[in-house]
Amino acid sequence: ASEDMEAGPAAVGGGGQRRWQVELQAGVWTDFPEDQQQIFALAEQQGKPSARFEARGQVYELLFKECVQRNAKTGRDRPVRRAPAAASSPQARELRFRL
Repeated sequence: ASEDMEAGPAAVGGGGQRRWQVELQAGVWTDFPEDQQQIFALAEQQGKPSARFEARGQVYELLFKECVQRNAKTGRDRPVRRAPAAASSPQARELRFRL
């Protein structure tokens, strides 16, 4: 099945791939933007333990094994997860907010 395939450079991004999400509020998971998804995918393909990125004027590091997003300046961690692409669909987001 295609779900078992490793993500190659051509598979970065949408198209059924699992997406990184961050928990910004308790129980509310939000997809990282596409450009950050690509940064994370490239770092994983290269076997790196983490990926650095900027968001809202801050520098963060996503630590893959620890499943946290760490603010490089403050050291604050937020939980992150890999969610199936279906969990990132507009229908899934709408359902989650209706519950």
